[in-house]
Amino acid sequence: FIGDSYARYFTSSCFFKFVSAGRGTNKTWNHLAEKLFFACNFTDASSVILRRYANTHEDTTFGDTINVCNYLYDKYGIDIGPDNENDIVWPKNVKEGGEIIFPSGVRIAFVGYANGNKIMGKVGKGSGIISAWTDEMI
Repeated sequence: FIGDSYARYFTSSCFFKFVSAGRGTNKTWNHLAEKLFFACNFTDASSVILRRYANTHEDTTFGDTINVCNYLYDKYGIDIGPDNENDIVWPKNVKEGGEIIFPSGVRIAFVGYANGNKIMGKVGKGSGIISAWTDEMI
């Protein structure tokens, strides 16, 4: 499903150097690509992507996820975006939360944790949670 060149990126030591990087270093893209890598290659690797305000997901985190998928399709022919032919189900709207559901049952959930949004406290679905990530200072 995912090619060797994509796997090499996430198994190399350079992948972890961006974690504490500053603004404008593609941290968000790298983290989102990592979550997609887990979801595509493991059947027990669901992830949660946190954003402080749920209503910012559509324009930021979710939009960046689509951009990462478009890049992977254009560069490597990996078809995992919203209009894919691999039975990956994308949410129609992430304003109140949402998740990408892979055929294996693995999910990438988009969650907000402030401002009284309604999606906190929901039980995680899918397989075991391997990763939770936020681009915010908590």
